[in-house]
Parts: sequence; structure tokens; C-alpha cells
Amino acid sequence: MAEIANRIQMATRFQGRLEKLNKRQANDFRRLLGTPPDPKRVPQSFWDRVAKEQEDEAAALLLLIFMMSYDTHRYSRDEDGPPKENPKRDAVAERWAANRSTTLAKEWKKHSLDVLNEKGQAWEVKSKEGADIVKRDVDELVNRIFGPSRSRAIAYHETQQAMVSGGESGVKHLGLKVTRYWAHGKHRPAGHSHA
Repeated sequence: MAEIANRIQMATRFQGRLEKLNKRQANDFRRLLGTPPDPKRVPQSFWDRVAKEQEDEAAALLLLIFMMSYDTHRYSRDEDGPPKENPKRDAVAERWAANRSTTLAKEWKKHSLDVLNEKGQAWEVKSKEGADIVKRDVDELVNRIFGPSRSRAIAYHETQQAMVSGGESGVKHLGLKVTRYWAHGKHRPAGHSHA
């Protein structure tokens, strides 16, 4: 599918919103870990809440990106541009964004818990050996779960997903047979994903 003109700006905006959310969540997480830090103090309700917040934050932006890509592909040849209302597009976009943001939240929570469990086990071993869990250890854990590199990876990946899925839906509803050629953009190295 063709790339929407402002995909990078949309991904950057998405990243910024996730980073803002993650900073608040990271502060709550640090407080729950306590001193000395103990991952068992972080209740399941915390993970449920932050996953839901991740889902809600993603849903609106994914919907917007999907619809922009749909319109770009569906109405690119129309001189008047996309119509103001398109119930077919809106229904498909809302369903896709809801499903994708739910999947994202589940994957985010699972990965976060995996990282926490791995670190918690390492901390248990460290404590049994008489070593202290220092601030740097906590900072590393918080960064892996809530840090900007994770926000960036999620934002760029999910923006790409919304752009491609929206474009495919737009082309499908247009009713044309399309031959697709896949090539790397300048943001990926040659050979990425076995290209």
C-alpha cells in the first residue's frame, strides 16, 4: 500500500502521547514496587489499569490513521476528495481500531509482565547472595517497560499497521484489482524482514 504523506509525523505524535502516558504509569509503578523493590507488591489491578490506558490511548490514533489511509487509497482519484460521511468506512475503521488496540494492550501487558518476572527472579537471586537492589536496577526495569524506546517501537509499528490496513480496506471498497510491489522505505535497512 502507498504510504500516507504524514505517516512519520503521525507516528511521532503517537509516540509523544505514549511517552506522556508512560511517564505517569512509571511513577505509579515505582511507588508500588516500594523500597526495597519487590515486584510482588505490584497488583494485577495495576497491570489491568495500565493496559486499558494503553488501549484507550492507541484506539483513537489508530482509528484516525486507518481512516486517513482508507481515504487516501479510496478517493485519491476523486477531484472532490473523500466524502464527509462514509458509514461503510467508519464501521470498518472502528472495528479494526478496537480490535487492534485490544490486541496491542494484551501484548503490551504480557511483555511487561514477562520483563517484570525476569527481573524479579534476578533480584531474588541477588538478594539471596546478600546484594542490594540499587536504584540503577529499578531504573533499568522501568525503562524497559515504560521507556521511550518502547514507546517509539510501538508507535511506529502500530502506525504502519493502521496505514496498511486502512489502505487495503480503501482499495477493497474501491473495487479495483491491485498489483502490489513491496519495497523498503528509507527508514529500514536493506534486507529488513527478508526483503
